[in-house]
Amino acid sequence: MATQQSISQSIGQSKLIAVSFPAPQDITLRELATLLSLSGRLHQLQQQVETGQQSIKSRLAAGASLEPGDHRAKLKGNFRRSVSWKDVVVRLAGRLSNGAHE
Repeated sequence: MATQQSISQSIGQSKLIAVSFPAPQDITLRELATLLSLSGRLHQLQQQVETGQQSIKSRLAAGASLEPGDHRAKLKGNFRRSVSWKDVVVRLAGRLSNGAHE
């Protein structure tokens, strides 16, 4: 009976160890060429979008009217105050040095 147990254990262990992975597919030159072509087209489309956006922004800023329809365009102002970080650091350093003397 000990023989049967050792055989079933070794078979069970070999099933756990014998895991096969599929071989990786080769990368074809056609795939690479297609990817490069798509990347080039994407770059061209991004440039066209940027050019179109700049054109519409400049015409809106110049007062051009928008044709009536489903789409809208407007300029949205987003102003930020620039902080002089050097002044902030000097002011905080002054506060820290004054606090140390008290």
